[in-house]
Amino acid sequence: MFWNVRGVSKAPTVRRLKKLIQIHKIQFLAICESCLEVGRAERYRCRLKFHSLLHNSMGTIWFFFQENFSGSIIGESPQHVSIRLSHDHIPGSRVVVSFVHARCTADERIELWADVLRDNPGPDAWLVGGDFTVILEADEKRGEWPFTSAEAMDFGHFIGEANLTDVGFVGAQFTWCNNRHGEAQILKWLDRVSVNEGCYDAGISLSVSHLAREPSDHAPLPISVSTRVDNKPRPFRFLNVWAERDDFLNVVRKSWGQLCLESSPMHTLCLKLKRLKGANRAWNKEVVGDIF
Repeated sequence: MFWNVRGVSKAPTVRRLKKLIQIHKIQFLAICESCLEVGRAERYRCRLKFHSLLHNSMGTIWFFFQENFSGSIIGESPQHVSIRLSHDHIPGSRVVVSFVHARCTADERIELWADVLRDNPGPDAWLVGGDFTVILEADEKRGEWPFTSAEAMDFGHFIGEANLTDVGFVGAQFTWCNNRHGEAQILKWLDRVSVNEGCYDAGISLSVSHLAREPSDHAPLPISVSTRVDNKPRPFRFLNVWAERDDFLNVVRKSWGQLCLESSPMHTLCLKLKRLKGANRAWNKEVVGDIF
């Protein structure tokens, strides 16, 4: 689970954390904005009954996990921490989780994107989540000034360069509120979880819930992880970054224009789609990057 708690020392926050850990059987927990010195993190590990604790040097992000996990930090900055996690039920035990707490200025976030990209594990499974302090689309925000694409450009570039896909969510769309009412209220989807193709290759699937925000102004995000133990084929996934490339349509036209043996219209359509999927995978591997 990830949660920007906005002060972990508050009694209501501790009570909520304990209840969430019990209800959702939380095995790992990342929190930011504890508003405490990092030296006090060990006390909260004991209070929340976790086995181990890791954190970045600045102590802005605390990561707790239970004894069935082992972890080591592979990268960190004042705005993030990346941890290689091992677990009996995680295939190959090659999973990297990066949790971020982005700052409010564009220049500081550009530094964050560069720092997180350095921790990219390549073909290994990678989960990136946290409070990104910025949105990607106009419908991820309500209230305040109208959305402008400029505020999302750097974030979108980071998502594309890291080859990440949002895992989606269950619950309310917006994860942050300024806790005002009426016309003064602002809602945004700031907290999210994304994964790379390595998660699908490893048979790992995730689901995320957006819970009620109280007592923070951010929603806690429980993350449910399951593994695929069979050898079913990986699903084909279309990446939005493809549509931004001028050569993508040429790949589609070339594949779709190839003749098929005489068959029913439906069979022809299926053959063309199957061939196009293979062409997209090959083009993506050679030109964009080895995602599939």
